[in-house]
Amino acid sequence: MATLAYYYRNVLLVSLFITGCSWILWSKSPFDDDRSILNRLWEYSAPNVSVARLQAEAQSSTHHTTYRPGPSSNEQGTHSFSSTDQVIRGFSINAGQGTHDSNTTGVTHIFSTADQVTHGSNTADQGTHGSNPADQGTHGSNTTGQITPTLTDQTTPKGINTQRVLAEYVTEKCTPRKNIAFLKTHKCGSSTMQNILLRYGDQHNLTFALPKIGNNQYDHMYTLSRPLITEFVEELPVPRYNMLCHHCIYNETAFKNIVYDGALIMTVIRSPVRVFESTFSYFGYAKHLDLLNYTNPLLEFINRAEKADPSNAKYVKKRNPMLNAFGLKDKGNESVIDSIINNVKSSMQFAVITDHFDESLIILKERLCWDFDDIVYFPQLVRKNESRNIIDDSLADRIKKWNFGDVKLFDYFNQSLWREIEEFGRDRMRKELKQFRERKEFWKEKCTNGINISRYFVGVKSNGKMEEGSPCWRMTRLEVFYTRYIRQKQRVMFNITTIDN
Repeated sequence: MATLAYYYRNVLLVSLFITGCSWILWSKSPFDDDRSILNRLWEYSAPNVSVARLQAEAQSSTHHTTYRPGPSSNEQGTHSFSSTDQVIRGFSINAGQGTHDSNTTGVTHIFSTADQVTHGSNTADQGTHGSNPADQGTHGSNTTGQITPTLTDQTTPKGINTQRVLAEYVTEKCTPRKNIAFLKTHKCGSSTMQNILLRYGDQHNLTFALPKIGNNQYDHMYTLSRPLITEFVEELPVPRYNMLCHHCIYNETAFKNIVYDGALIMTVIRSPVRVFESTFSYFGYAKHLDLLNYTNPLLEFINRAEKADPSNAKYVKKRNPMLNAFGLKDKGNESVIDSIINNVKSSMQFAVITDHFDESLIILKERLCWDFDDIVYFPQLVRKNESRNIIDDSLADRIKKWNFGDVKLFDYFNQSLWREIEEFGRDRMRKELKQFRERKEFWKEKCTNGINISRYFVGVKSNGKMEEGSPCWRMTRLEVFYTRYIRQKQRVMFNITTIDN
């Protein structure tokens, strides 16, 4: 009996000793706080990487990032592995060959360096990639710029199983945004940007706020004589619309009332010198003002405009063409211009900069949670170089001075874009630009003969099969024809029979 008591006493002492040691080592359980886990892992496994940086990115609203338990089998982004893998909550913890069944926006893999991973390609990919399109064979980062530690040891000095703990935390998949209000500005590459939006909306069967037939002489734009109002929109049996992307005069209230709440309000802006030269050429100012006999009609126009009376509408109405789309009428009134620009700053959430078009689209892709193929484009309505006016530095400075309002507008959005690029990361930008341009080349080879046959449409390969609704068909539709196609599609979708005037 004494022997039995002695045995139980020893068992109790050993239990108390183990409990005490456990309490000392785990006085603050790492599972009480997600960031506590990550801090410990980075402390022991990746000492050269800033924990603060990881935490900052984890909390970044730009990347829609949170840390949460691994996905269950019925969640999007679920990963399936071969039977040889050992799996903890959907991730391999040993060396094995896994298959990623989700698309490029799926949840982030966190594997040991010994893992070999094959990603199933989506429609944007050709063949099998060793990584997703944004990784180029590197598992060090994912498409949202999250820092994924590369771990060499299965166990940290304090006994934390890093593979298991990291396996339980994944980057949450972002949700593609489908509601966009786009202010289409003249001569800024806006038709190219519009085609991207028309394609995306068409592909996903989104609703477009189209101009009502009869309100304007053209059926592909709203009236440009006054700001947009909801009554100008062709009615559909929907509370609001997913997309607005046709020429109009900006009205913040109408934009917010026409498109669903939470829509991205955006535009496209161009260098004031280039947009003024393009406007001068497109609208035939040289012909209308009898300047065709001059060697440089644009130079002669500026000579006259600088000397003209401020009330001379023949010249003053042609100032600050980009601000026209924002409702500017008093073209030379600096206080009015500043007021409009301040309103634009507070309501316009993003602007594509034509001069940095690809960089802008990469940032837009990030904001919208879209894929590379969603933003691929063929330039539309592009002039030949010989039709452009010659502009030296002196003339450029004079054009800027005369269009000072457009300069202010451009400077604001251009600076905003480059701030976002800095936050996005220049190395990451270079990497994504390379991938993006590879995708553009792929579609260019597949869909076009590589040149613009005329300024009005993209040349299509004569041997290409252009089925209505195919990717190549969508990419090569001009605004007029694509708008009519979508108008008819929506009328059929909602069983609307309308006789247009």
